[in-house]
Amino acid sequence: MRYASRCLAMLVALTTCGTRAEADVYAGGAFAAAGGVAANHIAKWNGDSWSALGIGIGGSAPYVYAIALSGNDVYAGGDFQTAGGGPANYIAKWDGNSWSAIGGGVNSSVRTVALGGNDVYAGGDFTTAGGGPASHIAKWNGSTWSAKRLALGTLRERWSTRQTATARPPDQYDRIFLGN
Repeated sequence: MRYASRCLAMLVALTTCGTRAEADVYAGGAFAAAGGVAANHIAKWNGDSWSALGIGIGGSAPYVYAIALSGNDVYAGGDFQTAGGGPANYIAKWDGNSWSAIGGGVNSSVRTVALGGNDVYAGGDFTTAGGGPASHIAKWNGSTWSAKRLALGTLRERWSTRQTATARPPDQYDRIFLGN
């Protein structure tokens, strides 16, 4: 604990892409640099060195809680209002060159992101997605957000959204599974 006051960074999200021997590793959390490279809250390790994803994530207290990968696309969810310097409400996509918002985003923190086919699923503290009602879980189909519901009650009743969780892609019945 004597070094706790010197700890200014926290790693929360970690995911890989590629074959086992050549996998890129993406890291997200509350940090300003990775391996001496300026990387605002999200970075990539290619096996030799760290690199930033543009100018990264920003906002009043930026934090990346979740990362999901699809090909060259990196989806980040967390507690942020900008990505790459542009507006992005709590969820954004990096395409290998630049950041983009995802359909107006959501109104509060995204704690987990899962991909299923061409759809992006987000779970977290939010109550709206793309301006419409969404009780903590929503799906982005590439053009619009839609609310998803849990079969066993609301997310607040069964699971604390103050914790980071893992979400598996939906099954053939469009069911989403969460855990931590």
